[in-house]
Amino acid sequence: MSIEEARRDKTPGIRSIQMPPEDLQDLIDALTQTPETVTDLVKDLSGPDLRVKNSPEEFSVVENVCHLRDIEIEGYTARISRILRENNPILPDIDGSRLAIEREYHSQNLSEAL
Repeated sequence: MSIEEARRDKTPGIRSIQMPPEDLQDLIDALTQTPETVTDLVKDLSGPDLRVKNSPEEFSVVENVCHLRDIEIEGYTARISRILRENNPILPDIDGSRLAIEREYHSQNLSEAL
């Protein structure tokens, strides 16, 4: 099933989507470059610009960076590891908003989070 077909398919349940190898490699390359891309995007920001929120529900720049860090480590890396090690692993949801509050993303240091 292609990605387009999966989007149109409203049947409940798990679907299998096949990605052409060249698209998969492009995705892997983009993900590999993400830390450098994020660093480049925020390198010229400082002070209050790092902590501005457009609304109470949204993350500031520093909160977004902390979120990306934690979701990468505790979400994706942990899940991929379990998928490779276990049969039918249970993959718990990660509440990014809860983590932001509990870990006080708003007060963290951007350089350390990067």
